[in-house]
Amino acid sequence: MYVSLGVTVDPPLAMPERKQQEIVRGKEPSVLLKHVQRWLDFFRGWKDHKVVVLGTDMDGRSRLVCRFCQPQRPPDHIDLHQSFAIEAAARYVSLIPFLRDSEMFPDTLDLWCTNQEFLNIQCGDWEEHAVLLCNYFNYIDRFRREKVPGFQDNDIQSYCALCDIFPEGEVWMVLRRDNATGHCEFWQASSGDCYFVPHVIPQRRKLCGRLFGRIRAEDEAQPKEHLEATPSIPIRRVHSVFNSENVWANLQTPRGERAGMQKLDFDLSDSSCWKPLFSTVSEEELLHLTVEPSGAARPVSPWRRSNPSPSGVAGADAGLQAGHRAGRNHRSDWRLEDPSQALVYEPADENHAFNLERDLEGRLEMEIREFRSMGEHGGLQHATRFNHVI
Repeated sequence: MYVSLGVTVDPPLAMPERKQQEIVRGKEPSVLLKHVQRWLDFFRGWKDHKVVVLGTDMDGRSRLVCRFCQPQRPPDHIDLHQSFAIEAAARYVSLIPFLRDSEMFPDTLDLWCTNQEFLNIQCGDWEEHAVLLCNYFNYIDRFRREKVPGFQDNDIQSYCALCDIFPEGEVWMVLRRDNATGHCEFWQASSGDCYFVPHVIPQRRKLCGRLFGRIRAEDEAQPKEHLEATPSIPIRRVHSVFNSENVWANLQTPRGERAGMQKLDFDLSDSSCWKPLFSTVSEEELLHLTVEPSGAARPVSPWRRSNPSPSGVAGADAGLQAGHRAGRNHRSDWRLEDPSQALVYEPADENHAFNLERDLEGRLEMEIREFRSMGEHGGLQHATRFNHVI
């Protein structure tokens, strides 16, 4: 529960406008950047619509946001066979300190770090937390589907979603959707909070049914599964989502209340509700282009990196055939295409943790002794002793 407060400012403040970041070439092929620019031009006349397709990496170059998404294994202390592995991963990510890009790099408005850079820096803002948690979720759900009994029929996919929430404003969250039922979870990665949004199937009525209030017999035969959404969902609008394969912009009318969130359709295959960045086969091939040192674009098979071969295109085709023979699907597999991209977790420094614990304990004891010796707690001075055996 929260209290709404209306404030009038005179003179009125102008609403901030989100400006598209300058495209810096060098990491993405020109043909892909031109396609992105044409796609963004579609939303040029849309007011209060925010779509993010490119992010600035640590080298100051523009990168497609899909490049930052790939399933990553959580740290070893998270047991993937346990039923609460999702919650454990969310708690782990929420414990990483939050620090805005403007505080770390004053000259940079928005900086996107890879998962490994995020863990090395040990702090980040909305997109770093959301991308890492999204990669953990995809790894856990896909691992469960193949390795854990009882999860074989699960079809769950996670995305990064750009949302307007109250009171933080524009933040990145993780959308975890069950493709079988349509139910969704929105995870705020920096805090570990989860908001459940059930999928509500609208009842279809014929003309006579609409006139006389009669429901079709097949609608009555459908099971009425009633699930309650999380109360007081702070999400006011969902602008766009992305994963490792595509970016989708929300075309639906924004809603401001919890009931409005339930009316949104999160079926990304519906082009009337979501506009994809890559909608044709030829456009999807742009995602698999890399930039040569000379600046030219070169096509890469999605299986080449997992089956490197010095024989050029022949090696890529062989890797693609080997991947299909092994029964792997790069759209749903939990294994990395390139094992060298796996996250490296540094072991905890136990000595540093012990020294930090003793330092905090000593400071706390000194503050308590001074407070009680001055008699500020009740007018009487008392000696304070601590039992360090417990």
